[in-house]
Amino acid sequence: MVMTIPQANTLWRRNGRLRFPIDGLVLYAPLWHPELSGSPFLSKDLNAHSFSVTGAVWGSTGRILDGIDDRMACPDAASLDIATSLSILAWVNATSLDAVESHTVLTKRFGSSVNYGLNFEAAAGNKDKLQFYIHDGVAFRTVQDDTAMTTGVWHLVGATFDSVSDAVILYMDGVSSETGTITQAMVTNNELLSIGGIGSAESFHGIIGEVWLYGERVLAASEVMHIHRATKGRYI
Repeated sequence: MVMTIPQANTLWRRNGRLRFPIDGLVLYAPLWHPELSGSPFLSKDLNAHSFSVTGAVWGSTGRILDGIDDRMACPDAASLDIATSLSILAWVNATSLDAVESHTVLTKRFGSSVNYGLNFEAAAGNKDKLQFYIHDGVAFRTVQDDTAMTTGVWHLVGATFDSVSDAVILYMDGVSSETGTITQAMVTNNELLSIGGIGSAESFHGIIGEVWLYGERVLAASEVMHIHRATKGRYI
């Protein structure tokens, strides 16, 4: 199995077709791939972000995180400083989602310095519910799913945020699972981008298989469904 950093005109083609959109793609990390089994590893997009790994043991379906302090992180980069609209998608398989602290999927955050984030919030009754958040310099602004995610099975989770319409759409397994609005603006920062944890806290407990981040780009519902259909064969 060979994977190299691709050229723009041949990105992720299969049988002559693109497996997922590349317009606006600023981060793609197929954590299941052997080329991403070491530390550091490079993301497989045109930016080639360098990720350090703490814990997060590699396996054939992705990185296995302990829910305590495991994480992967890359330095700040202009492509990751997103000021308007974005889309985040990730294949995850949670072992457990407890109510002690939140479980990070992807974030550009340290403390209250937050550009954007996707997690499972640990607040009472919400520990297994997907949440998108920003911090506008005053407070966290969030949209949370009303439906709990089943643990022990694979799910494609995600969120899109359109700063023009203020619309946030959460996705579960290729379809919209919740909608909401955030009227405040995203604030860029100089923090690391982290997958699976923040510093030594808020670690995801389970496997993260694959991650996409689109900057200044809102994926259409049909595109999210396409990504689910095109990539689910690896997981389910």
